[in-house]
Amino acid sequence: MYNSDTLFSNQKTCAVSFPNKGTVFRLVAILLLLLPYTLTAQLLWYDITMAGKTIGSVCVLPDQKDGSIFTRTIQSTFNVPLLYSGNFESSTKRVNGVLAEAETLHSSNGKPKERTLTRPSDASGYQVAFYKSDTPTPSRRSEVQRIHHTVTDLYYMEPKNIEKVYSERYGTLCTLTPLSGNRYCLKLPSGKTSVYTYKEGVCQLVELELAGIKLKIVKRDDKIALNESLPAAFSTSAD
Repeated sequence: MYNSDTLFSNQKTCAVSFPNKGTVFRLVAILLLLLPYTLTAQLLWYDITMAGKTIGSVCVLPDQKDGSIFTRTIQSTFNVPLLYSGNFESSTKRVNGVLAEAETLHSSNGKPKERTLTRPSDASGYQVAFYKSDTPTPSRRSEVQRIHHTVTDLYYMEPKNIEKVYSERYGTLCTLTPLSGNRYCLKLPSGKTSVYTYKEGVCQLVELELAGIKLKIVKRDDKIALNESLPAAFSTSAD
């Protein structure tokens, strides 16, 4: 992964862009962490839309196994011409069903902005470090229980019978509530919620509203998605 002493180390280059320098970037970054999906051997693709216009795409990488370590990663690019650019990535590592490491990365206009890193601090807890480009020293907090489910894990399966998931970005557990019609509501630390709709275990749509701005993540048609390939900017090589 990344050197824990720096905001970004060996940063993966993913150009991203969208409107309203502060608000929209935060909204899209949150959306990416809230989009569940079912396990597949192929890449899954989603379009990010705002007011009916596509402003970016989400790529969900296949589950990767290296010995006893399972790695899951989502990456995205965004582009709103003449307004804003940035990128987002979330990755988790799990050993024997227990979270071993989690990391989210945010960049804006080609520069590092935020990074959250979660690592075990002892047999049953974690140390969470929050890095920001305008703060020389990261803030830290502790999570005092083992973590089995994260928001990134939701990208790989419909969250049936799961009541709480760990937010890799916010470094805390969030409540997940089932709704009717294969829909689920995730409550963030801010009190805001996001609703996901599933079909046959695969997330088809995520709806979110923050600061009065509505965003959606919509699954692409499988026939179209099969013609996509992983962008060169999405490097999955280890540090």
